[in-house]
Amino acid sequence: MAAATAARSRSATEVWLLGQPEPNPCWGKQLPKNRQVLRRFFHFVRVQRKSVKEAASLVTAEVAVVWEKVRIPTQKKSRCVGEDLRLYASWQNLDRSKKRSAEVDVENRRSFSLALMTLFDIGHADARFDLITVDEDRQFLLGQRCRMDPWHHARSRPILGRQRATASGARRAKAVELTGALPRLPRASSSGLGAGDEEENGGDDGRDADFVPSAGISAQSACSPKRRRTPIMTPAVAAALDRTRISDSTAVHLFTAVHGADATPARSTVRRHRRSARKKMAKEIKAEMTVNVPAVPLIIHWDGKLVEGMAGEGIAERLPILVSGDGIQKMLMVPKLAAGTGVLTGQAVYDAAKEWDLVDNIIGMCFDTTVSNTGLKEGACVHIMKHVKRKSAPLRLPAPRARASGGRSIHVCFGPFLPAPEIQLFKRFVKWWPLANQASSKPLDDPVDGADKIIATCHALLKEKQPRDDYREMVQLTIIVLGGEVEANIRKPGAYHRARWMAKVIYTLKITLFREEFCAHQARRRGS
Repeated sequence: MAAATAARSRSATEVWLLGQPEPNPCWGKQLPKNRQVLRRFFHFVRVQRKSVKEAASLVTAEVAVVWEKVRIPTQKKSRCVGEDLRLYASWQNLDRSKKRSAEVDVENRRSFSLALMTLFDIGHADARFDLITVDEDRQFLLGQRCRMDPWHHARSRPILGRQRATASGARRAKAVELTGALPRLPRASSSGLGAGDEEENGGDDGRDADFVPSAGISAQSACSPKRRRTPIMTPAVAAALDRTRISDSTAVHLFTAVHGADATPARSTVRRHRRSARKKMAKEIKAEMTVNVPAVPLIIHWDGKLVEGMAGEGIAERLPILVSGDGIQKMLMVPKLAAGTGVLTGQAVYDAAKEWDLVDNIIGMCFDTTVSNTGLKEGACVHIMKHVKRKSAPLRLPAPRARASGGRSIHVCFGPFLPAPEIQLFKRFVKWWPLANQASSKPLDDPVDGADKIIATCHALLKEKQPRDDYREMVQLTIIVLGGEVEANIRKPGAYHRARWMAKVIYTLKITLFREEFCAHQARRRGS
């Protein structure tokens, strides 16, 4: 009964991966190891109820006394306490994932168990060379850091008795010094584990003989290099996710289906890698642009667009900004504007040129002739030239003839001032379109002067590459309205706006083609 009670109390106080807390600072014949320091640390935290920082300070003070007895200089106290706290943070991160059985988690626990067997090194960085004058003390420190456990005891000495190492041990220590000392336990990473791969030296006074950190740990496995895992979130994968507009949560589901749940990164990890890949790609593109365009004169272009927001935020004002010249065509950015005013537009254009280091290359500006761009006081051009402190040639884009004639035609038919923002005729045509029969379209009844010449010109334009789909659609509809033939279907009516002259022309051509059927439907609806 007493044995069962003792077993239960012992299991209740046992620390995962470490064993029982260390009530007394018995370090044996060697300098303290990481596992001994952590066990002593947990005694202060769990038994004496000290805070984490207080426990780290107390343990560090005890360890520093041992290092002073062997005349080995140590780091300053704050750094020694930091080493203890980083070791505890590594244990904490592993403790959170101790129920996971993934390969990476098992490997992390194995690596940390090996790191626990290594020296809790608080020695000064120059202790081996400059600060230690006695060669035998230097050899002792090197032996404590050595991974060659079978002959490590031969060079060990009682810390209080000050027994010296044998000559053979010193020769072996010299050989190890030539091969390089062991790396120290690194700082806690995002996965919370150390990279130590040394074996325990056996100086743990026998109280942890019943503790086995992991199965199958040997000198050969401890020295073998850790297999590198193939990363999932590469820059190419991040770029593909952005190109296909896949969210972080959806990407996690895809990775789970392909790689399994154990190898799938968290959503925050996916987001962090995607942001890092975007920043890296942006830096590379800007660096390449700076190298390829040292002193080339460029024209900067901009034109505001109303587009749908990316996160369901409604309609947003976007300003595409491009540069061209000497065979170079490059989009700089598409910033979001709070409003399409001249001041905000000019500031965005100047910021884009400054960010790409192209302010000195700009010799001209290309823009649409709107008040926000050409205003004498608050126009974007004036604002840009104030920042640049020099005049640039403004290359205005005047309103095309089609825009002017199309706008005048709408004003003649519907009046110069329409009360609503929508054109009601176009709105009714959109609602009627699902009932339309493609075969019922009819060209103009009355002949048009020069129709054959116009049709031939339109066919020639279709053979060329058109920069916009709405231009091509307008040319195709013109051929059909004039009685020509073209291999194209009449598309569903799209969006329209009072400021978009092309949409007005396309709607007018489509209504002309379906005029009889559309008018008959409107008459039946009015009669009913």
